[in-house]
Amino acid sequence: MDFARMLLAMPTYGSSCRTVAVVGPYGSGKTELCEFLFDGPSCLQEEEDRHMTMFTKPIMSQCSDSNGRTLLVTALDTPGFGEFVGSALQALTMANSALVVVDAIHGISGIARDVLRTVAEQHKPMTLVVNQADRLVTELQLPPETAYQKLDFVISEANAVLHTVDPTYPALSPLEHTALVASARDRWVLDPVELGAELYGDAINPARLWGDWFRQPDGRLSRRPGPDGPVNRIATVVLLEPIYKLYALMAGGKPGELDAALKTQGLTLKAKEYALNPADLIKLVFGQRWPRSRAGGGSKWMLVDRLSDHPDMTAAPTVTLPAAVETQARPDSVVAMVSHIIPVQGSSHHYAMVTVLRGQLVPGARLYVLGGDMATGDIRQSVSVDSVRVPMGADFIDLDVAPANTIVVIPSIANRIPYPALLVSGEIFDGIKDAPQLSATAASALVPALPPHMPPALTVAVEPLIPTMEFDRLDTDSDTPPLEVVRRRFPAVKIGHVGGGLCDGRFLRAPGEVTLDAALKALREVSGIEVRVSLPHGVFYETPTAQGGGEAVVEAPLGTLVKSTRTPEAVFRVRATAVPVRDRSVELPADRIAEMRDAATEELQTRTLRSDFYPLSHFEAASLVAADQTTGSFLLCGTTERLHTADLQLELLPPAHADEQLDLERRTETLRDTANRLGLTPHPSAAPRSSLQVRQAVIRGFQAAVEAGPLCMEPVAGCVFTIDFPGWVGDFSQLSLPGLVTMVTKALHAALVHAEPRLIETVVDCELVHQNSSAVRGAVDAIVRHRRGRVVASEAIPATRLQLTGAEIPALEAPGLGVDAGLHTGFAVLQPLGSGLKLLDSDPFSGIETAVLTPATEEGLAADIMTKLRRRRGEDDFDPSRWTDV
Repeated sequence: MDFARMLLAMPTYGSSCRTVAVVGPYGSGKTELCEFLFDGPSCLQEEEDRHMTMFTKPIMSQCSDSNGRTLLVTALDTPGFGEFVGSALQALTMANSALVVVDAIHGISGIARDVLRTVAEQHKPMTLVVNQADRLVTELQLPPETAYQKLDFVISEANAVLHTVDPTYPALSPLEHTALVASARDRWVLDPVELGAELYGDAINPARLWGDWFRQPDGRLSRRPGPDGPVNRIATVVLLEPIYKLYALMAGGKPGELDAALKTQGLTLKAKEYALNPADLIKLVFGQRWPRSRAGGGSKWMLVDRLSDHPDMTAAPTVTLPAAVETQARPDSVVAMVSHIIPVQGSSHHYAMVTVLRGQLVPGARLYVLGGDMATGDIRQSVSVDSVRVPMGADFIDLDVAPANTIVVIPSIANRIPYPALLVSGEIFDGIKDAPQLSATAASALVPALPPHMPPALTVAVEPLIPTMEFDRLDTDSDTPPLEVVRRRFPAVKIGHVGGGLCDGRFLRAPGEVTLDAALKALREVSGIEVRVSLPHGVFYETPTAQGGGEAVVEAPLGTLVKSTRTPEAVFRVRATAVPVRDRSVELPADRIAEMRDAATEELQTRTLRSDFYPLSHFEAASLVAADQTTGSFLLCGTTERLHTADLQLELLPPAHADEQLDLERRTETLRDTANRLGLTPHPSAAPRSSLQVRQAVIRGFQAAVEAGPLCMEPVAGCVFTIDFPGWVGDFSQLSLPGLVTMVTKALHAALVHAEPRLIETVVDCELVHQNSSAVRGAVDAIVRHRRGRVVASEAIPATRLQLTGAEIPALEAPGLGVDAGLHTGFAVLQPLGSGLKLLDSDPFSGIETAVLTPATEEGLAADIMTKLRRRRGEDDFDPSRWTDV
């Protein structure tokens, strides 16, 4: 049975289907956990090559609960990297419940806090999985009691975050199946209640398998530790000590000892299996041990039971629509969000996975869909919902092309910035104004807010706002999609975006500082000839006027009509300048810039940029720019692909007054000189006949520069480009329109690189978790200084011997930071948070730490540090052989 038929064969939604959003910070092991729990790969080849999740992907698994009921569980494996956190927050809105995965060492930090706050705000049922607990045993080598305290602290900290937002949210606890300890890599999950019931039956009350319960010397259980301290904690003895024994024996024990220990757990190994390397042996043993238990089996049984019984999961997820949506959308309209596109193998058909926010999708339903573009291009097709409503956590719409009065535009998956589309049901109307629309405020209310550490340039990409389209009444046939009608009626309408591809023009948010009324007033004041284009978020749009055949480009939503009083013909001379919008700029002498160029060139030649810090290509090379207006010297050390032309502005000035007009001969000579200087050959054919064509050529030149030309590789934000048009009507027979486009592209680039001296650099924010000692802290500070970074925060992690250091590192220095820190400290874990552009106060190469760092040569440095700490506190040395008794 193919995928589509399997979906259509499932029963109704409330009785058989559940959707779980697997969310958490980068590096917590979400994808490994999904593959372990739901028995299927969820990694694309590109993601596997980069060692990170970049797209939200559904993993469907048919499961049975303890009562024999069959459920279709859809796990949404979400990315955890800071720049893609919008996808995780969107998945939370779609899902019935959340599986929040955190690292046992990092605990609750960074993105994990944002995810937990969102869960509490939406009051979603959730299960916390403290993953990679094996690292407490094999890397930190913590004693079992210390490991328990660390795990318990992570759960308590998660509860503190939830109760800060919603004091009534149920507390997470392993006793309530809402908190689990796991190692997806080694294939085991601990559920104390189920595991205790299997191992000890009724001998131990399940409520005493977690928390402050201790065994006294006389065998009694008490809330107070015995004379030996908390070493006799029930949870430690029952849950963690067996894990420690197995790890110790499989890592270096004798076969006879391991065989005896396995027999106590009801396990046996073949003779050849004892010869496996420790990593494979660990997976084999735990893979045999835990599927025997409902606490294991991937712990899927326990999760399915909870999904089956929870009252909040027996109906489709509901979202309260903002008042603005309720008032603007039709009463009978269906509002939904598109989250994923699934192609049908061997066919041109696609399925769109959507979440219905209001209404119900039924056969024959008509939808008005607004969204982005797919990797294969825009999909603006007439479709109808001709399949039954599929009972899943998200509904499926067959995107097979069929004549209907609807338009579908699917959200972008090519730009790797997931943002939802809004679907509003409706038909094609004679006037676009009559179609149901959602205002910018209403649309933005449906999109989750971003964490404060997200880069500003990316904030807009996950806040799509549906623009208000106001056109005169259009003569259209009922079978033509409205956007196509607009394109036919106004062929000059253009939608573009910069090389970074942040978002589509239809999702543009008009800046608050420039209103449509202000733009109209400015146009009237200059008799309809002043034109401004602002690109605060990397997109621009072009709208024609309704009268006179002219055009106006304004800072307003797409499709807004601007009527100019008159449109005089004009011929323009291009004069481009670039003015940084930043409040301050760095004044550097020419000789210092040359020095910096040499230093950076040598640095790039000697350094091998590795991808172990940020696998994404736009972080593999960093950006550092310096330019001098007098000498024209330009320095570009590496490039970025996303945070570069996000805040560019283009300003077209009105023509000069009559007394400043240039005669035709002078204008022609000026343009010929400009063309020769830029290496262009004038061509007599295809000469522009009006100012409209010239202005369109200028805008196309700007678009070419920022999309695929030299400006798309510039890591500079906040610049305004001014193009002056001093001439009146004339005829250029010496310069073709394509030549004018090329000339504008080169002129804009020249203006940027010869602007006033500036120094802007891409920086990344990260957290380093390391041992809490003065020697290690000093080594971390030295590593950060050596990479031209600075420490912004440093605090001890409670209930652990670890320290959390927040740092700001230039992207040029970021590759290899995690390896470097681990090499010089013995143990350090890197957690990236975000990135952005920074205007530097001084030469970055003047403060480089030149002292050579000495690598640690001792073996077992982490264990040695732990032993010294225990001795300093008067405790006994940690002896791993203590846990190898059979």
